[in-house]
Amino acid sequence: MRYLLVGALFLSACASTAKGPGTRVDDPVAEARSLFTAEAQRLKAELDAGTVDWSRVEKSMARVVRLHDQIPEAWYDLGLARAERADLDGAITAYERAIGLRPDMHPAYENLASLYVAKDQPSRAVRLLERIVELQPAAATARVSLAHRRLEAGRLDEVEGLCREALAYEPELDEAYCLLAAASRSRTDWDRVRLLAGQGFKLDPNAACLHEALGDAFRAEGKGAEAMAAYERALKSDPERHTARGRAATLAVALDDHPRARAHLETLVEAQPEMASAWVALGRTRRAVGEPESAVQAFEQALRVEPDNGEAHYGLAWVALRDLADFDTAETHLRKALQSSELVAKRAEPLLEEARTLRRYAEQAAQVQPEPAPEASEPTGPPAPVEPEPEPEPEPAPTPPAEAVSAPKPAPKPAPGRKPRRRPKPKVEPPQEEPLDLPTDDDFE
Repeated sequence: MRYLLVGALFLSACASTAKGPGTRVDDPVAEARSLFTAEAQRLKAELDAGTVDWSRVEKSMARVVRLHDQIPEAWYDLGLARAERADLDGAITAYERAIGLRPDMHPAYENLASLYVAKDQPSRAVRLLERIVELQPAAATARVSLAHRRLEAGRLDEVEGLCREALAYEPELDEAYCLLAAASRSRTDWDRVRLLAGQGFKLDPNAACLHEALGDAFRAEGKGAEAMAAYERALKSDPERHTARGRAATLAVALDDHPRARAHLETLVEAQPEMASAWVALGRTRRAVGEPESAVQAFEQALRVEPDNGEAHYGLAWVALRDLADFDTAETHLRKALQSSELVAKRAEPLLEEARTLRRYAEQAAQVQPEPAPEASEPTGPPAPVEPEPEPEPEPAPTPPAEAVSAPKPAPKPAPGRKPRRRPKPKVEPPQEEPLDLPTDDDFE
C-alpha cells in the first residue's frame, strides 16, 4: 500500500476546520473535520516512526465518515487501515468512495489496483493503472505498477518503456531498476542484468530484487558460490522474498548442500504452507540427509495441499521402495504417479517395474527354507557290543602297460589379458531423481 498522500491530504481539510463566528459547536461537519485533522497528523507521525495502530485508525476514520461522508482523504485513510487489517472488500469500498469524491487521487487508484491483483482480478487493476497514466503523465509510481502487470504478461518491451518513463520523472525510483533487471533476466541478457544491478545499488545497496537478479546472472555463468552469496544477501535484506529463497534452495541442492537446502525450504513452507511444490522439494532434501520418515511427512503434506500431485506420489513411492522396503505402498503411489503428467509417468514406469522385480525376489527368498536336521532317536537300553569284521586282504592291482600311463591334462588357460566369463546377475537400474522443480516468480504473487 502507498502512504504518500497521508502526510498532505489532511491539509486540505485543515483549511476548512477553523471555526468562524456563528459556527455551532455540535456541527457534525466541523467535528468530522477536526477529528480527521487530529487523526491524520497522528497517523503521519506513526508512519514516520514505523509503528501504526491500524485498529485505532480504522475506528477513527470510520467515525469521521459517519459524521461527514464527503471527506475523500478520510475514505482514503480508512482504505489504508482496512487493507492493513486484511479487509480487502472493505478497503476497495473505501478507495472507490475516495476516488468518487476526488478523481485525481492517484495513490487511491494504485492501492485499489493492488487490491484487485490480490483478489485475482488483474484486468481491473490494469484498467485502473492505465487510467492513471493517461490522466497524469508524470505518475511515475503508477507506471512502475503497470510495468509489474506487463512483466507478468511477458510484454517486455512495454516493461522497459514504462520504467524508462518513470525514471525520467523520478530518477531515484529504485523499483524501476528492479523491473528492468527482471525484464533483462527474462531475455537472459546477463550483462545488462549486472549493469542495471550496479546502477540500482547506487540508490539502494540492499535492494533485495537486484541481489536476486545478480544471483541469477552468476548462476547462469556457473558461479554457484557467488550466486548463493547474492541470494542470501537478498534474503538478509528481505527475509520474506520467497523467490530468492526458492532459488537458494534449488542451488543448494545442485551444490549437494542438502542441509542448507532443507533450512531454506522449511522456512519457505512455513511462510507458504499451501505451496505443494515446496513440500515436495523439502521431502527430497529430508531424504537426502537420511531422514526418510520426515520425508514421508513432507510428501504427505504436499498431497493434502494438492491430492493429485504426481511428484509427491513419486517421492512417497521412492522412499517406500528404497528406504522402507514397503512394496505395497510403493506400487500404490506409483500407479497414481502414472496417472499424472507425462514427465512424472515416464520416471514412474521403470520404478514400478523395479518394485515388482524386488517383490518377486523377496517372495522367492521367503519360499526357499532350509531342510530340518533329522532328530536322533533316544536309546532304550545299553548298546549291544559290535564285533569288528575281519578286513579282507587287498589284492594287488594289475600293472597297466607303460604307454597307457599319462599325466592328467591341465585345464585350458584363458587368453592373456582376458578374464574368464561369469554369468551376470540380474540387476535393475534405478531411475535418477529429477532436479527440484520449485515454483516460479508467478507462484509467489
